[in-house]
Amino acid sequence: MRSRTWFSRVLVPFLACLPILFALPAFPEETPVTAAPEIVTGSRLAETLDEVPAPTDVITSADIASSGAKSLGEILDRVPGIISRVRAGSTQEDNVLVRGLVTEVLYLLDGVPYYKSSHVAGAAAVDLRSIPAESIERIEIVRGAASALYGSMAAGGVIHIITKKPEKTGVSVNLEGGSQDWRRYGFRASAVGEAASVTAWATHREEGRSRLLLYDGVRNDNLSYREDAGGLKFVSGAWSLGGEWGNAASEWEYGTEKYLNRQEDDWKRLFLSYDDGTTRFALYRHVGDKFLSQDSAWGGFETSYEDTAWGSELSRRFSWADWAVSLGAAYRDESMEVWDNYGTALDGSRNYLAPFVEFSRALGEVLLDIGLRYENWNVEDGDDQSELTPKMSLSWQAPGGNLWYLSAGRFFAMPSLYEIAYFDPWTPTTPSPSLKPEKGWTVDLGVKGSDDRGPWSVGLFALSMDDKIEFNNFTPDEPSYVNLSEFRSVGLEASRSWRLSEEWRWDLGLTWMKAEVKETPVSPWQREGSPTWSVDSTWTWGHGPWEAAFALHYLGDRENGRDGFGPECQGDATTADLRLAYTAGDGRRAILTVTNLFDEDVLVQDYTSRGTRTRYFAPERRVTFSWQWAF
Repeated sequence: MRSRTWFSRVLVPFLACLPILFALPAFPEETPVTAAPEIVTGSRLAETLDEVPAPTDVITSADIASSGAKSLGEILDRVPGIISRVRAGSTQEDNVLVRGLVTEVLYLLDGVPYYKSSHVAGAAAVDLRSIPAESIERIEIVRGAASALYGSMAAGGVIHIITKKPEKTGVSVNLEGGSQDWRRYGFRASAVGEAASVTAWATHREEGRSRLLLYDGVRNDNLSYREDAGGLKFVSGAWSLGGEWGNAASEWEYGTEKYLNRQEDDWKRLFLSYDDGTTRFALYRHVGDKFLSQDSAWGGFETSYEDTAWGSELSRRFSWADWAVSLGAAYRDESMEVWDNYGTALDGSRNYLAPFVEFSRALGEVLLDIGLRYENWNVEDGDDQSELTPKMSLSWQAPGGNLWYLSAGRFFAMPSLYEIAYFDPWTPTTPSPSLKPEKGWTVDLGVKGSDDRGPWSVGLFALSMDDKIEFNNFTPDEPSYVNLSEFRSVGLEASRSWRLSEEWRWDLGLTWMKAEVKETPVSPWQREGSPTWSVDSTWTWGHGPWEAAFALHYLGDRENGRDGFGPECQGDATTADLRLAYTAGDGRRAILTVTNLFDEDVLVQDYTSRGTRTRYFAPERRVTFSWQWAF
């Protein structure tokens, strides 16, 4: 609980750190640091993602443009070991599964945390639809615990979305159309000068009717989806200033009577950053509003959500004795308000101050890296929390260039403000002010490298989580959310690219994983629905201006032993995608994309509660044609 004022408790210590950081010496001239063009995810000291002692993936803007992917969820679904869960809940928000976790995956947007504080247990803290694919320059994915670097939520890993900067003066246009009344069009314009550069973009997206779910055997459809978004960014030297804005509206059917559901979303993001390769500063503000309207036999139910977060981070790299060091501090303030037309009103706020440090030095041929972060949360109407999260990694680069690594790290995930504040007045249940963070450890052992045929990696991981938060199923006179269950997963992750010839390339990703949950302290361990096997295989052919790709995605053994989960979402599932592209020159390109080529019926959820069975489908086959023109 807040026992001191915000200024005395948080801002004064944060400001006190600033002179100390700037007084520290930078790397000496005899060992100069070359400033990386972007932040490297997974380490504050590494110069490239290849140096990070963890399993990593990178997706470039060129990959996104040529993939035919229509959304961030589709882009991530092409990454081995990451499983997209599109339209898997009552509000149809896009999310992904990493190492068996959904909520406890941290998203970074240009280096700062991006999540809402009104999420619920088992659901994503980010709706991926709020980050349009048109704004993305690069995505870096680092698996494993990263709370020692980034704080709360980073248990399964970190997905870092880096937005586009102005690189050259010009304009690009994108036009798309396809089945299910799919339409998308947008533009980007950039002007690059000697002292400053600017880029602006806007996009519009529409979707029509498509299959969504079966409600007690009655088919319910998505009726429509509309999205408008845009952004503006200024860059001058090491400084960047900009913002992104957007809104979306969707309608769908729900129930045996096909009642109308509607959702409207608005988001606004502002940022100011400085990064010269040695000193980094970021200031940001994120605002998200959601309105949900649900018709039923008992009348209309309307709920409004408002999430606001702002924060700042300052760090500096320097050398000390034989150590390379990154030292800094982060501050974040979050607030949430939720209200409905039946008189329920929830609110909450909290903030944290988090000093962090990362050390790295060579021990012979082995590189030792130690990360440490202390996060002090000040929670209004809830228990304050303090977490110390360490991580240690050992890496060795073999003479052939392959990087071997062993890392172990602690993670934690704070309960959301919604979970702390929620209560059901009709049962009644009570708020949950004493909810504790979810906590645990992750260990990774692996090797990665590249040869004349392409990059490759293989690794083992083990993850264990205690105090996992669960909904208390409307138990009267008890908290609505409790630290009830445990979670664990172990697995193997591997990927390989082969350049078979000048025209052919084969990319293969394979994950074997066993994920289990223990729902109460006395319950047995049981499977929780994550696939044991995940295989992604893509064959790409290129000849002159033509390029074609055929991709297979396989999910095997999705057993779920928990009560209420039916058999139809537990079997194997295989889907295929096809893409054909033609480059006409002068920045012009045409792409034909077919997702779910054979129109497979893949169920992502089969759940029965209080006698009602709902079965959610993955998206059906879609054919789209894209025309891209840069000039």
